[in-house]
Amino acid sequence: MSEETYEKYFEAGKIAKEIKRIIPSLVKPGAKVIGICETIENKIRSKGAKPAFPVNISINHVAAHYTSPPGDKTVIRDGDIVKVDFGVHIDGCIVDTALTIDLSGEHTLMVQAAESALEAAFRLLRDGVNTKDIGFTIYKVITTSGFKPISNLVGHLIKRYRLHAGIEIPNVPVHFGKKLKSGFIVAIEPFVTTPSSVGRVKESKEVYIFSILRTYSRSQEIKSILDFISEKFSLLPFCERWLLSKFSSSSHAIIEKLLSSKYIRGYNVLVEATGGVVTQAEDTFLITEDSAINLTGV
Repeated sequence: MSEETYEKYFEAGKIAKEIKRIIPSLVKPGAKVIGICETIENKIRSKGAKPAFPVNISINHVAAHYTSPPGDKTVIRDGDIVKVDFGVHIDGCIVDTALTIDLSGEHTLMVQAAESALEAAFRLLRDGVNTKDIGFTIYKVITTSGFKPISNLVGHLIKRYRLHAGIEIPNVPVHFGKKLKSGFIVAIEPFVTTPSSVGRVKESKEVYIFSILRTYSRSQEIKSILDFISEKFSLLPFCERWLLSKFSSSSHAIIEKLLSSKYIRGYNVLVEATGGVVTQAEDTFLITEDSAINLTGV
């Protein structure tokens, strides 16, 4: 990567850090989830960057992929466990970060387990580290803390305009891994659940986040819609809320048409398969020769 590209990752990380600091003030009982999503997304835009994907706000047993649809009435309640996962990009240079806010006061140790696992993984990062060693370390920290990792959610390599770029970073022991190299940008994200839970997520029927699968269409109407989405979001994930400025009265019908014709794919909301509460911690790192730089840590 060029020096200019690295600078964009660092700037995106700086913006993410600033926003991360204010999130606890936004996540309060009575706050509307759609308001939190749009506040974070608008703050990213106000700083000259763009959201890398719709803000995910995952409550209690929900682990990932929930963002507010238009008109969402969901409200944060006293006692909720709230994961806020968001990304920032500048010209496709993406950082991805998440934190958990425990409004119950009863899951402090589980929040800390995710954070401690992330910190332990950070200490391993360097040129040549094997992802299977990272997975084992995350697993060991979480299980030693008395909890269970989510086995089918992973961290990931990040490339320009590619949030998940081919290399997975597990949260559990695996037989084979891949070596990370100096210059790689990676997101590490331990997910933790209760020891009585199965430790896996399953897809719910809800789908609120989408991305383009193909851009060519013989239909001029479809082509103009796909052109708008491609211009605004490239191949990165988007949501129906982001279409309202141009297609306010027909955004839902457009989503349904694009899905049924397989121009876009949907990302189902993911929930812990046995209903266990989930916590999460995530940061994005630049791998260096002897260590790594945390681009999003506060």
